[in-house]
Amino acid sequence: MPTILGQNQYGKAENRVVKITRDGDTHHIKDLNVSVALSGDMDDVHYSGSNANVLPTDTTKNTVYAFAKEHGIESAEQFGIHLARHFVSSQEPIHRARIRIEEYSWERIATSDGNSKFIGADEVRHSFARK
Repeated sequence: MPTILGQNQYGKAENRVVKITRDGDTHHIKDLNVSVALSGDMDDVHYSGSNANVLPTDTTKNTVYAFAKEHGIESAEQFGIHLARHFVSSQEPIHRARIRIEEYSWERIATSDGNSKFIGADEVRHSFARK
């Protein structure tokens, strides 16, 4: 009886990405936990042991970081769509990319006078607390 492979996937889970965007005196934080699962034409991996069609998981992780740096993170949803399209279009054996993103919210810490920034000698410092 021949061996039949079921659906399988591989990837890198829980890549933590914290991106700070500095917009003049205002800073914005995007804090994401990104997991990537790739699937496609991977039969040779199991039948012959050839990893020729496998994108290394560290490359997957580094791609997440590179995309955050190069393209920014306007929203978690857009970031995930952009990543998924990249993996499917740039890696021929990959037919499906599942991106799971958790976003953690941060809020500014207000001073006693209600301002959300602290002003020192000649510098502006920002403080945030995770919600």
